Amino acid sequence: VEAEFSLAPVATRLGELLGKPVGLAGATGGPASVAKAKALPAGGVLVLENVRFNKGEKKGDAAAYVAGLAGLADAYVNDAFGTCHRTEASMHAVPVAMKQQGKPAVSGFLVEKEIRYLADAIGTPKRPFVAILGGKKVSDKIAVIENLLSICDHVLIGGAMAYTFALAQGGRTGKSQVEADKGYL
Repeated sequence: VEAEFSLAPVATRLGELLGKPVGLAGATGGPASVAKAKALPAGGVLVLENVRFNKGEKKGDAAAYVAGLAGLADAYVNDAFGTCHRTEASMHAVPVAMKQQGKPAVSGFLVEKEIRYLADAIGTPKRPFVAILGGKKVSDKIAVIENLLSICDHVLIGGAMAYTFALAQGGRTGKSQVEADKGYL
């Protein structure tokens, strides 16, 4: 648990915006979370603590953790386009478990909007068509890069990803973060 990544301030601010108390479950999907969820009054709101604090999140296959999260909700909505590709438990295993329980697992309106925008931009691009990508890991984005190379006039790589490409081209990167083990570069 890292205090700087806690969702406690989110719960507090949400309570201010809603004009009513918002609870915070310190554990994500465990018995304490279930108890707090069951104790909610009609129309009550409960924020779960940051899922990254739970060891089961990164594994994506921690059965008890996934069952606990899936059991807390009636529906799953992912409205974070930037995380749709991830395989962490809350992003992949929980919606699968909820669908198996007959509960809806869907994308939200923001994801829908971003997909529509990207489909238009890629389907009928205005020229010159330039893609700018950044981030840490090339491995997360290599398929996207390969696809963009076939439709873009230029692809610009920035952020820590640029160091991996620089290294692959024989450049020096010092102590910068690189993915030196990627044989496709």
